[in-house]
Amino acid sequence: MTIKKLIKFIFTPIKPALVRVAEIIAFVCEKASYWANKLLFLTWWGLPPEPRWFDNHINLYYKWLKTKNPYWLERGAYSLLAIKQGASLLELGCGDGFNAKYFYGHKAKTIVAVDFSKEALQTAQLKNSSPNIKYIFADITKNLPNGDFDNIILDSVIQQIDSDKVPDLLKHIKKRLNSNGILSGNTQVIRDNLIFQNKKDVLKVFSPYFKNVMVFETICFERHNFYFYASDGVVPFNKNWQSFITK
Repeated sequence: MTIKKLIKFIFTPIKPALVRVAEIIAFVCEKASYWANKLLFLTWWGLPPEPRWFDNHINLYYKWLKTKNPYWLERGAYSLLAIKQGASLLELGCGDGFNAKYFYGHKAKTIVAVDFSKEALQTAQLKNSSPNIKYIFADITKNLPNGDFDNIILDSVIQQIDSDKVPDLLKHIKKRLNSNGILSGNTQVIRDNLIFQNKKDVLKVFSPYFKNVMVFETICFERHNFYFYASDGVVPFNKNWQSFITK
């Protein structure tokens, strides 16, 4: 009798008990993670100064369970639609690196992930490191990484940039995309920010630099979001997009 068959012979009769024990252990660990991440959220966001980035493990283990709000998953999933298998990708304003690892890293062969917060990059290296991701500290309005990329992602970043700096940023982004490269990301309606109040506002920002721009919106709980794709080639939901993404 092989070792594998011996293990099955011994443990199969007591499988229900083993499953029950494993369920209890998983339940206890889940509760411990919930309260640990709640504590992290309350201390990190409840005490000044308020941070400018977010640890998405707090969403995964605490806030999602508490609020049932799936917005934080939208952001990674919609940019993933524009990424071909084996792509080279640049993420600007990567924050904690959660999306780079758990969304884009599934398809992209190489990822350069940039942020202006050293604390965010420390968390990214600690919790979301991966062999195909390189985290870089940089101010994207002054020092954009060089390269030739299939995808560039601006996830909830552009609304934080001074409006007079946006044109130069988009020019530099365009230079770093290959001929069919796609810029994707999202922004949102912010009361104090009059740049993005509707889809036309978003189109006006990107249309001078790209032949094809597609924008759609979602309203998820308190957030009014605009998701965009911009390229000189095809973009998601274009009639030729499916054949492009599966090449």
